[in-house]
Amino acid sequence: MTTIPRSTLRAILVASLALAPWALSISQAAAQSDVSGVEGRRALHEPHGRRRRHRRRQGTRKLLDELDLTDAQRAQIRAIRQSTREQLRELHGRSPQTRAAKRALRRQARRRMREVLTPAQQSRLDELRAERRARRLDRRVSRMREHLGLSGTQAAQIRQILERAATQRRVLRAADMTPEEQHRQRLVLREQTREAIDAVLTPAQRRLAAEHRERGPRRRGRRGLGRPHGGGR
Repeated sequence: MTTIPRSTLRAILVASLALAPWALSISQAAAQSDVSGVEGRRALHEPHGRRRRHRRRQGTRKLLDELDLTDAQRAQIRAIRQSTREQLRELHGRSPQTRAAKRALRRQARRRMREVLTPAQQSRLDELRAERRARRLDRRVSRMREHLGLSGTQAAQIRQILERAATQRRVLRAADMTPEEQHRQRLVLREQTREAIDAVLTPAQRRLAAEHRERGPRRRGRRGLGRPHGGGR
């Protein structure tokens, strides 16, 4: 049996102790990188609808922050939002009935929160929402103008089409009809809006818009240029 000299053992021990902090830092960095990578992938593949609802909640919170609410009003609104979230969690699936029930709950929550506000705050909230819709519509038309090469006249026409579609969507959401009928009407409106936009475009622009719509479903979380969405709330 070969005996390792004591001086060699001492050297190995010293080297091990010197490398331990470095090895630990490498291990921690790798673990942190792995976690951030998982979180990044989760964020990337998070359903688009969930991200859209999160943005909507953030937008509503920002609007309310501009209304100079009292502590009592904030508490009431916080309770309404919490109650609504709990009710929404109990609704599962993506059937027209389930989606209609969720929309009804959100409408009811907005109505209840509005009742908490004073008349002056309600007027200011309406102004803020109108401004937000206008900004969202401007961004959408700007993207279309950039990617499709729209002229100023085309951009103005498409903006009017999208404004009209947004108004019709709000009317549909408030209409008293079955979930199936409401879903059918929304699809009809979407197709009508798309046809109206295509009528404004040149053949080359229509081809570009069609190509973008084809890529759209594979690009999570990004709205297609040709989709008649935006400016709805």
